[in-house]
Amino acid sequence: MTLVALLPQVVDLDLYAGDDSSFTLAVKNADGSPANLVGATVLSQIRQTPQTAAVAATFTTSISGNVITLGLAHTAAAGLGGSYVWDCQVTYASGQVQTIAAGQCRITAEVSH
Repeated sequence: MTLVALLPQVVDLDLYAGDDSSFTLAVKNADGSPANLVGATVLSQIRQTPQTAAVAATFTTSISGNVITLGLAHTAAAGLGGSYVWDCQVTYASGQVQTIAAGQCRITAEVSH
């Protein structure tokens, strides 16, 4: 039996609530070539659990070539602290949806604010 895993890359985040955070994700095809993100949109959110209706925070997103930049302003994470989950979902111009990264998100509450 062959297992075909179509799961997102596991990326765990450790963030500090009072700081601006930014990181990039390079998107590649199965053969290792850069993915075509022309016309694509990105949604990336933090929630307490995958089933939680309320969004704790939403990352700002931008695309350059096959690289997605995710940003979280200190104001977006203000008041957060504890364990959360997050993911990053790409909707390609064709309408295909792919979650490229997901994981745990630990947010340390800020001291100075």
